[in-house]
Amino acid sequence: MIRTTDPNTRTLTNGLADRIRNDLLLRDLQEDQLFMTEGELTQRYDVSRNVAREAVNQLRALGILKSRQKKGLLMGRAEPANLLSQSLPFYARSDKDMRYLSQLRYVLEIGAIPLAVMNATDQQISQAHDLIEDCVRLFDSNATSQEQDVLELKFHGMLLQMTGNPLVTDMHQVVVEFFEHAPQHLDCWADVSPLVATEHADIVQAIEQRNITKAQTLMIHHLRMLSDPQLTIDLLKGSDNVNHD
Repeated sequence: MIRTTDPNTRTLTNGLADRIRNDLLLRDLQEDQLFMTEGELTQRYDVSRNVAREAVNQLRALGILKSRQKKGLLMGRAEPANLLSQSLPFYARSDKDMRYLSQLRYVLEIGAIPLAVMNATDQQISQAHDLIEDCVRLFDSNATSQEQDVLELKFHGMLLQMTGNPLVTDMHQVVVEFFEHAPQHLDCWADVSPLVATEHADIVQAIEQRNITKAQTLMIHHLRMLSDPQLTIDLLKGSDNVNHD
C-alpha cells in the first residue's frame, strides 16, 4: 500500500512554513544567526514534531533555514540560481515555456550590457579579445558546430561576468545549461557563422569605449536569430535613429 501524507498535515505544514518565513523576516536575522531549536519551535507554534519537521525540511530545501547539531535552526541564505536550476525541468514542458525561457535569456544578455560597460575590468576585456581570436581560429580550422557553440557560450559568459553581479551570471548559466540539455533544445538561438567573430569584436570594442547605447544595440543585432525574432526586429527599429559613433 502506498502511504500518502494526510491533507490536513500538508495544510498545517505549509501554514507553519509561511509563519516561520514571516517571523524570520520580522526578526531580520542574518545568515548563521540562531532562530530557535526544533523543540522551541514546536512549543512556540503549538504544532506536533512531525509538522515542525516537515515545515523545517521545506525551508531547508529552499536554503532559508539550516540546522547545526547541538545548536538548532539557523538563518540560511537562499540561492535563486539553485532554485531555478531545480525547478526549470518541471517548468519548461511545452514549446511556449521554452520560448519564454529563451526570452528570459535574451533579456538577461541585453540587460547585462549596461552593467558590463560600467564594470568590465581591463583583464576581462583582454580575455574577451582572446576569445574572439580563438573564434577566428576555430572557423579557419573548419571546427564542428558544437565546438563553435561552446566558444560562443564562453564569450557570452564572459560578457555576463563583466557585470560584476554573480546573481546575473549564475542565473544566465542555469538557463544556458538547461537549453544545452533540454530534449526540445531550440537550435535557432544564434546564427553561428564567420561573422560572429566580427560581431563579438564590435561588442567588446563598444564596451571598451564605455558606450552603453552602441554596445546594447550591437548585442540586440547579434542575437537576431532568437526564437522570437519579431522582438529583435522591434528593438532594432527602435534604435534606427541612434548615433552609434
